[in-house]
Amino acid sequence: MTEEKPLHSPLGASSAERWMNCPGSVALIKELKLPETDEPDYRKNGTAAHEVAAQCLRGEQDAWEFVGLTVAGVEVTVEMADAVQVYLDVCRTIPVTPDSKIYTEFSVTAQQHPLFYGTLDRAVVTGEWMHVRDYKHGEGIMVDVEDNPQLMYYA
Repeated sequence: MTEEKPLHSPLGASSAERWMNCPGSVALIKELKLPETDEPDYRKNGTAAHEVAAQCLRGEQDAWEFVGLTVAGVEVTVEMADAVQVYLDVCRTIPVTPDSKIYTEFSVTAQQHPLFYGTLDRAVVTGEWMHVRDYKHGEGIMVDVEDNPQLMYYA
């Protein structure tokens, strides 16, 4: 019998800053049986925003086209669409050539460890360059991109 992997990896990119600085936190969280987040609405809104972004990137659409629609069980608001559109505009500045490989909401794994897995929001690989973009839908939470452990994990 194979053990089923959790939806979010305990050694995933989104928590890389924590577990890289404190490897023992992974075992502690597992032992305490702590939930992924205390706020399921934040997670639902983030999932919906990611889905809108992915559909827009794949379908050459803008986020405002989803306002009022229900995506992943959440109604897309003007505020959500505005936030997603900022991400879309940044993603669309990445140079793309005919030989570029484009990845949107792409599952990643690493042979080095069975718990290294997750979903890459957006990457474009052209020649020796890889451009990685990660959408954050949290409200009021600043994330530094310089030397960002999550982006380095994906790279």
